[in-house]
Amino acid sequence: MGRNELNQIMKVIKKVREPGEPPSQSTKSLDLFECDLCKGDVEKSKLTQCSYCGRWICRENCWNNKNLACTSCSSIIQLAGRKEDNSYKKSEPEIKQKTKQQGFFNKLRKKR
Repeated sequence: MGRNELNQIMKVIKKVREPGEPPSQSTKSLDLFECDLCKGDVEKSKLTQCSYCGRWICRENCWNNKNLACTSCSSIIQLAGRKEDNSYKKSEPEIKQKTKQQGFFNKLRKKR
């Protein structure tokens, strides 16, 4: 992912918290903090702040190691990557195969 793509992604992702802003305290215990995504109560040492949106998230459920982002931002990053590499488009051999099939049916229609 290049710098231009990263800038585009950063424009799409909404900042929830500023870097270094503390996580929300749990309502159940003074020793626990709340994950901004799953709303689970977690020890502070098991939380990490997403560098894209600023959410404090639990590493166990809401962190994506591949993209080094929370699962929310990670889905946006994956969509941007898929759009960039055009992997969702049909391959050339697939298109040629369909064209050949259409040609076969056109020949049948002409024989009638």
